[in-house]
Amino acid sequence: MILIHPIQHPKAKQYLHFISLSFLIYIAYTLLWSVPLNGLGIILFAVSVLVTNGIVGMYQNFTRQQFFFILLYLLHVIGLLYTSNVVTGGFDLEKKLSLIVFPLFLGRISLTRTQVHYVIFAFVFSCFAMLTYLFAVAGIKLYLLNTNKYFLISRLTGPVGIHRVYFSMYLVFAIVASIYLIKNEFYKYRYFLILVILLFSIGIFLMSARMCFLIYLILVARYLYYYFFVEKKIWLGILVVAIAATSIGTIITNKTMMEKLTQIYKGLDTGNSKRNTSSANLRVIKWGAAIEVFKNNWSLGTGTGDGNDELVKEYYRRNFYWGIKDKYNAHNQYFEIALALGVVGLLVWILNLVVPFYWSIKAKKYLYAEFILIFALCCLTESMLNAQKGVVFYAFFNSLFLFQFLPAKAIPSNFKVAVAQ
Repeated sequence: MILIHPIQHPKAKQYLHFISLSFLIYIAYTLLWSVPLNGLGIILFAVSVLVTNGIVGMYQNFTRQQFFFILLYLLHVIGLLYTSNVVTGGFDLEKKLSLIVFPLFLGRISLTRTQVHYVIFAFVFSCFAMLTYLFAVAGIKLYLLNTNKYFLISRLTGPVGIHRVYFSMYLVFAIVASIYLIKNEFYKYRYFLILVILLFSIGIFLMSARMCFLIYLILVARYLYYYFFVEKKIWLGILVVAIAATSIGTIITNKTMMEKLTQIYKGLDTGNSKRNTSSANLRVIKWGAAIEVFKNNWSLGTGTGDGNDELVKEYYRRNFYWGIKDKYNAHNQYFEIALALGVVGLLVWILNLVVPFYWSIKAKKYLYAEFILIFALCCLTESMLNAQKGVVFYAFFNSLFLFQFLPAKAIPSNFKVAVAQ
């Protein structure tokens, strides 16, 4: 019976597999553009996998590996039992649904290496399409209004309503993904992908997201070392040096970037006053308040939905004007999870990052390791799982790499055992 037992007919399974792959490519492309369209793709992908495997097959083949990566979501569900803000908690669970959907359903299909590459390329091309569109819009405004301000910071991403930090994170990952694709099956498109890398680099500079720019420089140094000293491909090393020189030159000549960098060291004496509008200093105050709330709720946390309410109460105690006015979250994903779920939730989240990072390094699947590094570092200054743009990005690519990219031998055998056994 459909939806109960797995599909047995070979042609039907092949057709459903093609549909699932098509939806994965669609999800990768629409991730940047439209939350509703992206959500629809996720639902249709899940349905196609469920029809293929059936409820019985999904249950019988459910592994400890899958359980490990949906545990964080299950803890959020438990956290709803002791929260006082059930409405906010329920909305939070809705936003984080991808944390359970992708491990469950991406873990139940089997993609070839080429198919995984097509999914990655769909994301890279989507980044290229969006950045090209945004540059075109900014160029038109430059021509009509005679101002270049629409090329800078949040004004650049304004036309599509995506936060510049998320888009910068996407571009950093798209750069390392492009390098990976050049080294593999997309070598024949190398000139296009090199152009894409340069274009993405310019976009990262213009949006001036400090953490993403720092990650970008770390990755430049990593590839500089790799091409010069490991592969000894001098021309590629020179190309990386050229990009690095462009990066440093852009920082020096980009007034906006220089101002944002120097903000870290300025205004520390303004404290909680209205005069303190430096994003770096505001984060320090938020983090101090988050630590205080965590101290009082370290075991189980405040519950799913209460974290921000307790944080705002601490802002009142500290007379933090902007935190009270705008009801700031912690702007740090580690603090966000610690506030909601306590030390247990924080430990699970850290293990969700560290364990696959170790597996990917051990298996020499460095694209996966770089993905985790990029996301983990971005989580230091942003609450990445508080928006679907962050949740889907993490859950989708983490599950894609975990279940379809890592070789089976890289994962300990006890993780691959079915829970039903």
